[in-house]
Amino acid sequence: GTATASSTATAGTYSFFVEKLATANQLSYAGLADSPAAGSGTLAIELGGLPGFTVNMAAADTDGDTILTPREVAAAINSAPGNTAKVSASIVTINGSAQLILTARTTGVASNITLNTAALANPALVAAFAPANASQVVAGADARVWLGAQGTGTPINQASNTFTNIDGVSMTFTKAQAPGDTPVTLTVAADNGSTTANVQKFVDEYNKLKTIIDGMSDPGDASKGEASGIFATDGGIRVLKGRLVSLLRGGAAGADSLAAYGIIA
Repeated sequence: GTATASSTATAGTYSFFVEKLATANQLSYAGLADSPAAGSGTLAIELGGLPGFTVNMAAADTDGDTILTPREVAAAINSAPGNTAKVSASIVTINGSAQLILTARTTGVASNITLNTAALANPALVAAFAPANASQVVAGADARVWLGAQGTGTPINQASNTFTNIDGVSMTFTKAQAPGDTPVTLTVAADNGSTTANVQKFVDEYNKLKTIIDGMSDPGDASKGEASGIFATDGGIRVLKGRLVSLLRGGAAGADSLAAYGIIA
C-alpha cells in the first residue's frame, strides 16, 4: 500500500496486518432481451438492504420506438435522478446474449446491490431481474486490518481501504496478506529537511522585516547629511521593535525561547 503524512503527524513506528481488502459489489443479470416499453413501471435499486434510488423504466425508451432495449435499461439506471454516483450499469454481450452488469461505486458491505421489482410492470424485465437470474461477480465486503499481528492485535473494520486511524497519517492498502505473513511496518519520521527550510524562511523573513523597520526608525545623522527615517520619532515603532525581540526571546512563564533552537535576534 501507500501512506502519506501531514505536518501534524507524530514520529513513530506502527505494524499492520492486512487481512482483507474492501470490495465493491458487482452483479450480472443474463438473458436480457428487447421488450415492449409501454407501461414498464419503476425498478427500485437497494444498497446494503436500504432504499437507494428508483428507475423510471416507462421513460427509458429514449428513441421512442416503443421497444426497450438492454442498453436503454442500462442508460436509464445510470441517468436515474437518485443515482448520484451509487451504481453504474453496463451491457456485456456474451455469445450473442446481453448481460446487465451492475457495479456499486463505493466499497463495503453497504454497497451490496439488490433489485426490487415490486413496482415493475414489464414481465420480461421482472423475469430478467429475478434473484435466481443474478450472478455475484464480486461480493461487497468491508476491509479488515489488524493493528499488530493477525488475531492478537486490535482489529479495524471499515468500508474503505484508506485508513486514517493514526493522527496526521493516511494509509491506503492495495493487497491483502496471507495468513502467517509478517505484519507490514509503517514508520513516521521527522522531516528534518522541511523543518530546516521552514526555520531558514522564518529567519530570512524576520531579518527582512527588521531591516525595513530599522530604516524607517533610523534617527539619521545631520552632521553627515544622513536623513532620519519617516518614523524616527514614533514611539509606537520602538514598542514594535521591542515586541518582536521579546517574541523571539520568549519570556512568558513556561514558554520556549527560540534561542534554544539557535534563533537569536
